[in-house]
Amino acid sequence: LCPPEIKILEEFYHSFKGPEWINNSYWLDESESYCSWYGVVCDESDVSTIKLELGNNDLSGELGTKITEIMSGLTQLEGLYLNGNDIEGT
Repeated sequence: LCPPEIKILEEFYHSFKGPEWINNSYWLDESESYCSWYGVVCDESDVSTIKLELGNNDLSGELGTKITEIMSGLTQLEGLYLNGNDIEGT
């Protein structure tokens, strides 16, 4: 596992009210790889997060400077799909 990616994804989860999501399967479950968390897509080696596919999942919050800076730590992220949620930008 890659602890920095886990910490970034945990911050994302809390910033967008993860416990209230429609589907938050396996998120923060220490017995599962973060690549198994609902909406997290990893590379072929299951090492790096390449996509977050969490559209229409009841996320809410602000995609502000702080979370944007934190998310920049997902250096292999190619796609961030958050359509259909209650997310505001700065």
